[in-house]
Amino acid sequence: ELRGIMVASLRKSDSIAEQALGAFLDEHFYETLHKRDAGFEYERVHDRKRQLKGMDVIVNYHGNRIVIDEKSALHWINRNLRTFSFELSSLQSGHRDPVPGWLYNANAETNRYLLMWVKTWDIQTGRLKEIPLGEMVPENFKEVECVLVERSKVQRYLSRCGWNEDLLMKRAEEIRRHPDNRQLRRTSNSLIRFAFSENLKERPVNVLIERDVLKAIALHVYTVTNAGIVSVS
Repeated sequence: ELRGIMVASLRKSDSIAEQALGAFLDEHFYETLHKRDAGFEYERVHDRKRQLKGMDVIVNYHGNRIVIDEKSALHWINRNLRTFSFELSSLQSGHRDPVPGWLYNANAETNRYLLMWVKTWDIQTGRLKEIPLGEMVPENFKEVECVLVERSKVQRYLSRCGWNEDLLMKRAEEIRRHPDNRQLRRTSNSLIRFAFSENLKERPVNVLIERDVLKAIALHVYTVTNAGIVSVS
């Protein structure tokens, strides 16, 4: 019972933080892009049905439809992580077996990921500070590094490294079956490894890709602050 309450409250604080980040991005990122180019139009998705299909923001860019799934390392604020986690499989209510994670979910309509590394600060002091997720407001975001990358490009990168969808799913299954075998979380390629979050309700198995690799295969890398987009490459 207590675990259920804790999980529900964690979900609620995650959702508060995600909404705050969404509001920050709308004002300082998407709106900046729209002001720079009237051919860039965007809509933030609020209905759960479309969100479950990996749709956070839908962009119409000069007639091209871009479906963005926003992914942020909100549990690792101010840590300057060198990797990003891509979900291979997870446990979901109503399903006995693990279901495919968002990277290979066939129902997802995503064609771009906006991967984010986040810095937050104390508004009063102007110093870096980890703000509890349930108390987060848009003004708490000091700087967000946003990597816009094609979903297919991430999948192709893994394939080129010898890890196609089939092999990744088999490895995720093995990791679930043998959680104590740490060897299964490493690969011969030092740029790719696996993680199993046994402490989370969904117990996801993720593949970790280096931040520098993601920046190298990205369409754009943006640094966003409350002054807007301060750098782009």
